Amino acid sequence: MVNEPRQERSKARREQLLRAAIELLAEGGARALTHRAVAARAGLPPASTTYYFDTIQQLTDAALELHVTDRVAELEAIVSAALAAGETPEEVGAAVAVSLVDRAADQLVGQFELYLEAARNPALRPTVGEALAASEQFAARALKALGARDPEGAAPAFLALVDGFALHRLGR
Repeated sequence: MVNEPRQERSKARREQLLRAAIELLAEGGARALTHRAVAARAGLPPASTTYYFDTIQQLTDAALELHVTDRVAELEAIVSAALAAGETPEEVGAAVAVSLVDRAADQLVGQFELYLEAARNPALRPTVGEALAASEQFAARALKALGARDPEGAAPAFLALVDGFALHRLGR
């Protein structure tokens, strides 16, 4: 059971734990996540994580959900600002692609670690699938705003292409 907080202090503490989990995922993959490690990274008592999350799987799922929500909001702001500035579709597309690829290496590694861990751990697949679906929905909205003929059809290929560029960048 996930304990959803009602008080602002509890909500802030839960988010602090999730952000610590995101950092640990980026640094060491899903195997780096333990209740103790997350609490220590967040600077909170060891029992804090088990108060909000019964299992590491729940913690991982919630951390990934927060990460995707943050990322999609960031990308939507980029597209909105570019469209409001009257940039061409090519300029908007380039801005989005650069933002997707030109992230900190630890963020990219964390993303790919989760993809790989989902391949090994079926319990992560629904969460990673939801994250990919949210990213595809964003990409479809952005491609539609740019005038793509089939934005929903092009979104998965666009994201796969960008992920490929990002993966190649990590190896250099």
